[in-house]
Amino acid sequence: MKPITMTAIITNAMWIWNDYLLPFLIIGNNDKKTLTLSLYYAKSLSGQYGNPWELIFPAVLICAVPILVVFIFLQKNIIEGIAAGAVKG
Repeated sequence: MKPITMTAIITNAMWIWNDYLLPFLIIGNNDKKTLTLSLYYAKSLSGQYGNPWELIFPAVLICAVPILVVFIFLQKNIIEGIAAGAVKG
């Protein structure tokens, strides 16, 4: 039961970390934005034809690193949970 529970927790944590729509609808353009919303607004503030990739790519890296670190440390539990859920009986 532990591997399956850990897999569910980790998957939900990754889902919440990368969530975009709900914070966009609730928070909107507020000072306290999530990292994903900050990326969206950074891109939209540059205008239709502006692409500040030198600013956006490091921000994407900062957003991705925490969840990658969690995955690396909990990879064993994720694989066990997925394998336990796939075996019958």
